[in-house]
Amino acid sequence: MNARTVERLAGALVLVLLGGFMLGLIATGTYWNYLNPKFMRLTGAAGVVLLFCGLALPFDRGASPGWSNIAVLSVFLVLAGISAAGFGENTAEADLFFSGGKEEAQPARVEWNGQEYVRMNTAEVLLLIDRTPNATGERVAVRGFFTRSGDLATAGRAAIVRTAVVCCLADALAMGMLVSGDAASAPPSGAWSEILGTIEPMPQGWAGNYTVRIPGSIFTVLDDRYVLHIDHAAAADPPAMPYIFEFREKEPYAY
Repeated sequence: MNARTVERLAGALVLVLLGGFMLGLIATGTYWNYLNPKFMRLTGAAGVVLLFCGLALPFDRGASPGWSNIAVLSVFLVLAGISAAGFGENTAEADLFFSGGKEEAQPARVEWNGQEYVRMNTAEVLLLIDRTPNATGERVAVRGFFTRSGDLATAGRAAIVRTAVVCCLADALAMGMLVSGDAASAPPSGAWSEILGTIEPMPQGWAGNYTVRIPGSIFTVLDDRYVLHIDHAAAADPPAMPYIFEFREKEPYAY
């Protein structure tokens, strides 16, 4: 077996493993741990192409994949494997991001104490505020986890947040709102809850650039004009897919 043949076989193996890894993410339901699910079909098609190229490469005697290319892809595969093996090992952070089973569809609205609240995710609440001249009085129902980390703890504030992903985890942002009302002090930091609340103007003295660190997010975005006054709060299990991947501008919202 000459050097060119060994090079082709090594390149073929790397391509097959890479394609298999991409398809494996889809088959095992772990794809969203890396990328927005809207790219799943594209990734699946790319995985199939890589498998085909890997299987065909040994028969192309004129092919020369190059050892440098093989080395780069091999390093990527090793890092991807380490990443896949490490998901969920940190139990201190796991409750923020992981839950089992499938989730039943939720009604677009929920009623409490004679009032209707529109279900939406925290990113959609921020979009609602941006496109509404005066969002005061809007009633929304959101899910997320409470945080009092960083500057919030120093200021005695709390926020309800959820991590949003546009493309992949590299651009993950925790998005949410400061909360007010007697119930704001009840849930412990890190606890998932469903909040039925009314959007109110930011109380005097509350505005500020709060530094808040949420695991898995590059930084945290909190609205600096309004707070969510908690009318009712209840403990909630993390959603089956706890990241926000979809943003809608009308009902039914992605919630």
